[in-house]
Amino acid sequence: MSAQRVLSGAAALKVADQIRKHQSNQELWPYEWIFPPKYAKRQRPHGTKTVASMTVGTQAVILAYTVPTGFVFVHTHILRALCNAAGFIEGSGNATWQLDVNRPVGISSPQGYLVQGFENDTVTLGAFSGQPLFPWPLVQPEVYQSLDLIQDKVTITADITDGIFYSAFVGYLVPNTRT
Repeated sequence: MSAQRVLSGAAALKVADQIRKHQSNQELWPYEWIFPPKYAKRQRPHGTKTVASMTVGTQAVILAYTVPTGFVFVHTHILRALCNAAGFIEGSGNATWQLDVNRPVGISSPQGYLVQGFENDTVTLGAFSGQPLFPWPLVQPEVYQSLDLIQDKVTITADITDGIFYSAFVGYLVPNTRT
């Protein structure tokens, strides 16, 4: 356990002033993906899919989220889990996740794309067991535009015979002021 230092008097005022300046600068910073502005609306869309409802070898959507008109979604964290699974081995490839934008299932869409770094994940992301849940922080937030369809998809092999896939996006909406 580390020792804590308690400030008082002039030193405490100096530190408090620095904290106020930092918070003030956050308000002036023009990049919403660095510091969420006061008017940001928190979002945590989530979805589930049972293994029983899936077809082996066919991609299934766990979560589909459309960014509302007039807003930008700043995606800061993701949570991917497989609960109560039978036959799942982390990292084995018997479940493969993809995060994509504007790519309908089964259609090769030229305007859609896979999100870099989330093309073919074979591991869960974040901590789902216990309370609270801990989503996986993105090193760099992803920024999606109005009406973008963001989907977390999974493909399974015959090894997985039971369980529930869970996915959540964590982030916030800000008005789209750029035209």
